[in-house]
Amino acid sequence: MIKSSLLLPAHGHAPYILGVKILRTVASEICIPDYYGEKQRNILMDTLKDSPEDFDRVFLSKSLGEHLMPLLRDKRTTPDFKQYVSSINENFETKSSQLKDIVSEGVEAVSLNGSVKTFSHFDFAINTGLPVLSPVDPVFYVFVGEMSEIYRLSPYQSEEMLSDTCSLTDIWLQVESTFNRMFIPRLHSLAYREDQNNNVEKITFTPPLDSPYPLDNAFVALDEKTPIDYGSTLVIFSGTGMDKKRLLSLAASATGTCFTLPDADKEIEIKRVLPSAWNNPNITTVLARSGLGSVWNAVLNKKPIGVLDAMPEDDPEIYHNSQMVEWAGIGKILKNSVEPLVNDLPAYLSRIQEWCESFEKEFGTVDGIKFTANEIKKYFRENV
Repeated sequence: MIKSSLLLPAHGHAPYILGVKILRTVASEICIPDYYGEKQRNILMDTLKDSPEDFDRVFLSKSLGEHLMPLLRDKRTTPDFKQYVSSINENFETKSSQLKDIVSEGVEAVSLNGSVKTFSHFDFAINTGLPVLSPVDPVFYVFVGEMSEIYRLSPYQSEEMLSDTCSLTDIWLQVESTFNRMFIPRLHSLAYREDQNNNVEKITFTPPLDSPYPLDNAFVALDEKTPIDYGSTLVIFSGTGMDKKRLLSLAASATGTCFTLPDADKEIEIKRVLPSAWNNPNITTVLARSGLGSVWNAVLNKKPIGVLDAMPEDDPEIYHNSQMVEWAGIGKILKNSVEPLVNDLPAYLSRIQEWCESFEKEFGTVDGIKFTANEIKKYFRENV
């Protein structure tokens, strides 16, 4: 194992979960910015609960989290895309420069088990969608697609929005130029487009960037009273806090019972189920904003997914993701009702099965976490 790694995740919960799942078999120690405090810590402990020995290896750094926070999308500080772009423009250069100083001076972090460590050196870094220059080399990118292209091909082309997306395109071209390898799933944000990639020589395509859950035959929710009947729906809320109202409105149109995961905000009045419910046979559909973490989980666990119609104030990635879902035939963009998704469930299930078979044929697995971890280990065997 390589000794220590720095994880540079974007906003929300999926990016740091993705990074930790990959790194747990590659690095002996993992240092992560602490963005969300106790909630982030609890989510990581739940993610790693089957390997509690990892609690001693995963460290959260509050100072890193505070330093990188201006580069995140957050409902409190950057509720619309324009404010997010403004924050990136204002902070990209200074935060990148200061990050180098912070790492060279030593990063204090606390493990999931409470032990304190100061990291004075990292052997490599993984970037899961954060617009910042890594002070650590080599750096690998593992995320939803080429962010420079995602912004260049934004559907929102008014003069004002074009200025914003051009700015982010330029920033991401700088960041992407530093990556040693880019791991991008076949079902990426721009898979529905024919445009050429900027970084084709760096890209390694992968299966969906998650692992399928084992079959879950639980029949009741975490409250031990609410039955999980056939035809139930799993509602996934974004870690950014965006679009809760629209998702709740859509969930209200479902004919079966709706469930969500334990990490959803407490004020959301939907019954909770364990994350393993992704592969509960009685849950037949998923509703989500259209983050690719949710989309990949839906594919791997064979659940057709309904995603929200993207709005102009959204990040262009959300628009691209929703278009990709329909192009791939794995789900449906929904506006006011889940009916269009439910009416064609057999067709979506058939297409999901075809995608999974194609991943097995191309990669030998549907598990993008395992595949990517093995590719990084292979890189070090060949380059160290």
